[in-house]
Amino acid sequence: MNNFAIFGDCVTQGMFKKFSHTRAIGLTSILSVVSQPLPEAEIIQEEILKSDLSNYRKRAFLCDINKETINYLMEEKADYLVLDVTDCRNAVLGAYDLNKKDDINDVRCITANGFWNLLSSQFRNEFLNHYSYKVWYPTELKEELYFSAVYKFAELVKKYYESDRIIINRHFFADDLVENGQLIPFTVNSDRVLNLTFNTKNLVDSLFYLLKEQLPGCHVIEWPRNVLGVIPHVFGWSPLHYHPVCAAFGDECAEYFASVSKKEISDSIDAGLNAIGEAIFMENKRNLYTIKLDLLRGKLAQKEELKRIEQKQDVRNACQISILQNDWRKVGEELKYIKDIELYLECLNLIKTNVVIIMGVGQTVGEYISDKSFSLIRKLGFESIQREQGVMYAGLIYKDEKIEDTRGLKSKNVDRTLENNNTTFRIESNSFRPGKKVCSIKINGEEFAVNRRGINIVVFDPEENIVIDSIGFDSQQMVYRFIRGDKVYKGSIETE
Repeated sequence: MNNFAIFGDCVTQGMFKKFSHTRAIGLTSILSVVSQPLPEAEIIQEEILKSDLSNYRKRAFLCDINKETINYLMEEKADYLVLDVTDCRNAVLGAYDLNKKDDINDVRCITANGFWNLLSSQFRNEFLNHYSYKVWYPTELKEELYFSAVYKFAELVKKYYESDRIIINRHFFADDLVENGQLIPFTVNSDRVLNLTFNTKNLVDSLFYLLKEQLPGCHVIEWPRNVLGVIPHVFGWSPLHYHPVCAAFGDECAEYFASVSKKEISDSIDAGLNAIGEAIFMENKRNLYTIKLDLLRGKLAQKEELKRIEQKQDVRNACQISILQNDWRKVGEELKYIKDIELYLECLNLIKTNVVIIMGVGQTVGEYISDKSFSLIRKLGFESIQREQGVMYAGLIYKDEKIEDTRGLKSKNVDRTLENNNTTFRIESNSFRPGKKVCSIKINGEEFAVNRRGINIVVFDPEENIVIDSIGFDSQQMVYRFIRGDKVYKGSIETE
């Protein structure tokens, strides 16, 4: 019998808590989970410990204010992690300038529900009068904040669980979807999508789609029309949770995940869950929320690019300072953490008078390598290298002295062995042949190349007689690959 760790509201917990489970947390906004703690967290913690409400509510709020929600859930790893994003409807308590923030890493807040429900009115009033905080409802905050939170939340979750061990429960709210037992018609007019009012249901749907995208391979429980359609349009606590039809559907889904093995669920998830009922809104995959998601994702991508540029400049500045201080080995250490080919080549050019740089081509240089990266390669001293498809190459620069710079004929392999200062170097640059290495770089008979298509580089310290780094860069496709060891970092095509 599988067990579950649960991050979700009472509907999700009601489905799965009847089985053996490791941890459960609800009543918590995803925005707060990944934000920074308030400076006054300790003051609030002392007050919450005095309250006489349930241990479950206390635990949820204490985890929230101390930013321990993820750690608590993952403390005893369960077979499956169950998520929903419905508690993002909860308000948060944050600074008066909270709406000026776009990046969740700059935000300090807590879930307002706990602050409001678990603390005395006297403490709340004194706290709000003394500190510059206010309660923010989802409709008052930028959508970008929530999207940034989901990105960070997904990254944290992936440290503990593979995607196929994650279940997303995508349930909806009866008072949003049905009226007098009938499903409310759902239509989209994409021409006016930018003018539509942002509300909490839009938020839940948008975050669901983004979370699903960030966790490829996860299992999704989608609620069918025939279940939601029978629920009367009522106000109250979680009509989905206690309605008999909904309870039966939830039980069936939860029992399915509780009883099957990992292999069985991987093989039969589509057949198993789709047989439960018609997936909701399948005919509206490109609905209002996915359209808005695309628009907002574009904004986030721009911000991520600006952040990447700033980080690259920080590394450049640090490396240049190290060179001015005659400490080139600090630059060598920095190389091991760089995953951007342009920045990597810039740093190599800073230390080329101190190291040996060996380069070989596997199959082809790569059609989509940028002009700037190619010019930096030639600046290192590898002047004969060509972009032409299928042209092999072997080069070696010894402390800024060109020792080898050989370009082969098209589809003809290059194999060079060199002796320099009692060290033997062998470089093999090969076109594709089944079972044969595409690139080999050996030093004193020991292999160091990552042996991947594209450019293979080994950086060697001749004074210490050690290899500093070994990487590969494959730009033959629109999505490039930067390779170090068994790690492959992917990115979009290089741009100038």
